[in-house]
Amino acid sequence: LEAHRPRFTFIGLGDTDELAHAGDYRGYLKALGEADRVIGAIDDLATRWAALGESTIVVVTTDHGRAASFRDHGREHPESQRVWLVAAGPGIPSIGAVALARPRFVRDLAPTLALALGVALEPARDDWSTLSEMFEGG
Repeated sequence: LEAHRPRFTFIGLGDTDELAHAGDYRGYLKALGEADRVIGAIDDLATRWAALGESTIVVVTTDHGRAASFRDHGREHPESQRVWLVAAGPGIPSIGAVALARPRFVRDLAPTLALALGVALEPARDDWSTLSEMFEGG
């Protein structure tokens, strides 16, 4: 990351998911701690780049929630449909938790990042919307 300074990087933190499916709560917590360390290092880089006038946006989310059973997710577990998202960077206000007025989807992240980066996504899709709550003025 330091050498190439990308405007966008996707990092999947799959260890926590795999360990949860295996029912390994202790391993899950350890992997979560490692994910926190990696995300912190990425945020440190983003802060250094911002000081050099090279802004970047950092977004952290999950691909799905967890069921009450901890191990599962999917249609049989509607509580696992809810996920969280944390975003920081230029044009993203530090306002804390935001309640969404309508359902949002992981698929909305791509057009949101494209908008933030000034990149066109082709072809546009009817089932996309941007996460306007992430930006100044919503």
